[in-house]
Amino acid sequence: MKLMSRLLRVAMMAGFLMAVPDALARQTVNRSPDGAQTARPQVAAKAAVPRLKVLFCDQAGVATKTREEGQRLAARVFLEAGIVLEWLDGREHSVTEANCVLRVQGSYSKLGSRLPDRTVAFAPAGGRHITVFWDRLAVEAAAGSHSEAMLLGYVMTHELGHLLLPPGYHSAYGVMQGRLHYQDLSEARRLGNLCFSKTEVARMQAFLKADPADGILSQFSARH
Repeated sequence: MKLMSRLLRVAMMAGFLMAVPDALARQTVNRSPDGAQTARPQVAAKAAVPRLKVLFCDQAGVATKTREEGQRLAARVFLEAGIVLEWLDGREHSVTEANCVLRVQGSYSKLGSRLPDRTVAFAPAGGRHITVFWDRLAVEAAAGSHSEAMLLGYVMTHELGHLLLPPGYHSAYGVMQGRLHYQDLSEARRLGNLCFSKTEVARMQAFLKADPADGILSQFSARH
């Protein structure tokens, strides 16, 4: 009995020791300056996540809660597309720190633009500036019985998408469709959110990787 117990302990030790070389085989062997070998576990390199820094300039006095909820919604949609959205407060940061500028203007009429009726925001082709008309957005939100924060979030997502996609791009469905209808927003509120298509995600990521967001996206015009 003692012999069997002793053999069992030896077998268990042998099994453990036999597993060690297999673990060591998965380690990288390096040499120290004196020539001695040292083992270090391999660490898989993480791919850099594309980032987009947005300078938010509020000229309409948007309520803090509304602004923050809208920014969180937009950030969530972009995160699902594999892009980190970073909001910079226009009161604390400058345009040189951002990749693009999003300005919320209080009144559409003050701009003197000839944009189509019910236009709540626009982003000129080839630029990196977005303008949101708060008075029009508030009217549209009330007409569709949607919160201003929700509409602001999707409008900002849509316009930021324009900066990363080909000029004049629109889709038949999703957040990049030409006009966000009330039923689309109702569905989004019920199910969670509108999103970018796989094709749109690939295009946006390719754009950001071609011009890394660690610096300023100074090549917007050239790339578009």
